[in-house]
Formats: sequence, C-alpha cells, structure tokens
Amino acid sequence: MVRQLTNHSSKVYFYDQSLGRNFWYMWDGQYPPVGYYQPYSAWPLLTELIPFFQNLLDEGYYLVTETPSEAAAILPHLRYTSKVTKDGFIVVHAISEPNRSLSTSDFPKTTSH
Repeated sequence: MVRQLTNHSSKVYFYDQSLGRNFWYMWDGQYPPVGYYQPYSAWPLLTELIPFFQNLLDEGYYLVTETPSEAAAILPHLRYTSKVTKDGFIVVHAISEPNRSLSTSDFPKTTSH
C-alpha cells in the first residue's frame, strides 16, 4: 500500500516515535536506509530536525508517518506539494524549489518534540 502512495519510489523515509516500526517498514519494503539510524526520536531540537526533513523532501523523498501521531505535528513546518492520508498513514512529497533555504520563521516556537 505504501508503494502505491509513493509511486513505487525507492526514496521513502519512515518516521515516528517507534523506531522498531520504522525499521520493519523499511525492511519489509526493501527501502534503502538514510544514514545509519532513524534519528527522529533521538533528535532533541526541532530546529535541527525540520531542516533534515526538508532536505529529504527537497531531494525527492516521500516522508511517511502513522496517523494519529505526534510526529505528524511536524508536517505544518515543512514545504511539500502533496499530502495523502490513507489506511493509517500520512505520506507527503514535494516538488521542491531548488536552493530555497528555510528562514527562522519556518521553525516552530518549541525546541523539542
């Protein structure tokens, strides 16, 4: 089902509070990992996490989270062009504007998640 929502892309990044589920989604779907671990729950500052996610979107990745989820609260702070909610998942994707950096007004007022 995620494959259909992401147009069968290999650029899919799962994030949520549960690192275990993220790992199994990636493993079962045979998606290549981004880096050595899933940093969402280990990232203490949203001011660093949001640019990381935006960079993934700018590189053509689909971000996938479960709904309802605290992780979904990050979505309003990201630029993306499509959002689909289906069967317990939220999938966002961007056709990005190259070289547009985030301004400080793009960040939430809170510093942790």
